[in-house]
Parts: sequence; structure tokens; C-alpha cells
Amino acid sequence: MDELFESVIGGIFRFILSALRYLLFDLFVEVGTWCLESLLRNNSKKSAPLAFFSGLVAIALFVLALIFAGNFLYPTD
Repeated sequence: MDELFESVIGGIFRFILSALRYLLFDLFVEVGTWCLESLLRNNSKKSAPLAFFSGLVAIALFVLALIFAGNFLYPTD
């Protein structure tokens, strides 16, 4: 009975972790896309530092999204 209980709890825990991975992946892609859109909209010289920072954040978020996508394709748990 204890093994069944541990198996059920483990399955629920793995499901929650998978859902969190998916939500983080989606969040990284959405925020990265928003940063790229703001980068493309702001092309005045005053906002150059903001655009540069926005581009760096977008690249970092897309890299994190790719890492999470790798975890989807090749799960370690």
C-alpha cells in the first residue's frame, strides 16, 4: 500500500513539475517576443540603451526557452 501511495504522489509531483516547465517555457517565449516587439517599435536614438537591453533580455529568454524545450524532448527524470 505504501508503494502505491508513493507512486501516486510521485506521479502527481511529476505532473506538476511538467506543467511548471511548460508554463516557464511559455513565459520565456512570450516575454522574449514582447521584448523583441518593443525593440522593433523603438527606433529613436533616445531609447538606444533600452533597445539594447531589451534585445539582450529577449535573447536570454529565448535561450532559456530552448533549454526548457530540450528538457521536454529529453527529460532527465
